[in-house]
Amino acid sequence: MAGKPGSLYWMNHSDYKLNVEVIFENDTVWIEGKANIKYYNESPDSLKMIVLRSYQDMMADAALRNWYILPQNETRQVKYSDLLIDDDTIPSTVLTQNRTSTNLLVRLDEPLKSGNSINMQLSWKYYMHPNINIRQGVYENNAVFIAYWYPQVAVYDDIYGWDMTDYVGIVEFYNDFNNYDVSITLPAGYLVWAGGVLQNPSEVYSPELKKKVDLALHSDDVIKIITKDDLSADNGKMGKATWKFKAENTPDFTFAASKTHLWDASGIEVEDGRRVLVSSVYPDSSKHYHKAAGFARDAIEYLSFESPGVPYPWPSMTVFNCGEGGGGMESPMMVNNGDQNLETFADEVVFHEISHSYLPFFTGTNERRFAWMDEGWATYQQMKWRDDPESPDAGSSEAGYRMTAGTSHDLPLMISTYAIFDGQASSFSSYTHASQAFITIEDQLGLEKMNKAWKIYTERWHHKHPSPWDLFAIFEEVAGYDLEWLFLPWYYEFKYQDLELTSVDTGTGEIIVSNTGGLPLPVYLVLVYEDGTVKKIHKKPEVFKASDKVIIKIDKTEELGSVKLGHPWFFESDDTNNTWKKK
Repeated sequence: MAGKPGSLYWMNHSDYKLNVEVIFENDTVWIEGKANIKYYNESPDSLKMIVLRSYQDMMADAALRNWYILPQNETRQVKYSDLLIDDDTIPSTVLTQNRTSTNLLVRLDEPLKSGNSINMQLSWKYYMHPNINIRQGVYENNAVFIAYWYPQVAVYDDIYGWDMTDYVGIVEFYNDFNNYDVSITLPAGYLVWAGGVLQNPSEVYSPELKKKVDLALHSDDVIKIITKDDLSADNGKMGKATWKFKAENTPDFTFAASKTHLWDASGIEVEDGRRVLVSSVYPDSSKHYHKAAGFARDAIEYLSFESPGVPYPWPSMTVFNCGEGGGGMESPMMVNNGDQNLETFADEVVFHEISHSYLPFFTGTNERRFAWMDEGWATYQQMKWRDDPESPDAGSSEAGYRMTAGTSHDLPLMISTYAIFDGQASSFSSYTHASQAFITIEDQLGLEKMNKAWKIYTERWHHKHPSPWDLFAIFEEVAGYDLEWLFLPWYYEFKYQDLELTSVDTGTGEIIVSNTGGLPLPVYLVLVYEDGTVKKIHKKPEVFKASDKVIIKIDKTEELGSVKLGHPWFFESDDTNNTWKKK
């Protein structure tokens, strides 16, 4: 495999025209929508059916899921109606009977031939339970973050055909790159932020608000767009307002709305002549998100100019703080973050979620089969950006590693993510194991070549669907040699991270380090001599290519006082055998 799209590479896509109303009835929020979808078959195949995703069915009482929901909080399936295909009415039984847990299977009377398109129209309605906030939800003061809310055409690709994976909770997403024209209607007085470009600012912004947004876009400083005083002045608006957004060549569309959130924003130039609006939207009670516009701006600057060194590809980024505890969730141009207790953790979560702007939203990896491709990337980039292996976040990750490594929760990365129903195993694989694999590959290649590989990968596969083998091929392309000896144990085999300082022989001047866990790791030794002299030794992971032991020769052995094996970036299941002291 060459690690690049071939001359016959293809990918399907859709144009979505979505009209949605958000209806607030006391503590209940209803979503009512109508979709007009034009689906383009760019594949060489004739398609006999269309698969539509119905994500909200995951919360239904009879749904298959691995995310626990209290029985009293279960909902009903999304109600679909008025399905038309190329102006032909489709029987309602199609919308009630031809369903998996979260998919609608629409079988076509005539196959959709290669190079042709099909038009679909349908309406839908569901309610958002106030006690179910899985990646999205209804929050204090009826603020909402709305995701996975419209009937979405599943991916049909050249490797697996239709993606029939049900959304069961842990497993995430895999989308084509589509165009969106979205109209959002909700009560006047709400502000809306979305993963697209606002088309009617003069209709929904006051002149003063529009002026502030324009000022923020062109400022390197953080501008206070909505303050507590602004909220007081806007209370009491009546009627409805419709917000219109467009987004091009993006894998999804989400939005947030609130009457009570504050709004800070700044701009950043990511390439000549192109600036990005970076916003933080948060409740007044938020612990740290009054600083998040700056956090987000720093993240975009790092990703654009350091690693992967590709200009941030979208026109905006909004960090929405829901005001509740927990981590964060990414979507194109939008993230929905909880309220972390420590400022450093809030900063870390903001960076992690924004880094997903590249994977899977710019370079379209398959999260449902290989979540490690984007979560491992984001965690690895987070580690490199923080550049502090002694930070509390790094320490807690290593503690988690020791609890899981080598247990039944420690599975090879190439096991499809959707097949792992164990939350601990899925998280360990996608975040910890995967990021450790990437940091190990970097140690083997060197930082300059690793950054080059990420840049090639991101640019070569943007708005396309790479496989893991494409990424492996690019690593080998940049390295200039075969890396199968590294990929096999790290991605395919049941191995774990553990090195042992087996012996220190001051007579022969030999130090033996054993790879007891089986995963090739770099060797980092710190030698401290009796006169206070410190010597550091580093060996790349390749020292374990042909053997599970490495012999390292040293000098001045009679003056050696202590030896320590290991490096904070590289976790081990047991570090009690990593030190030697002269007796």
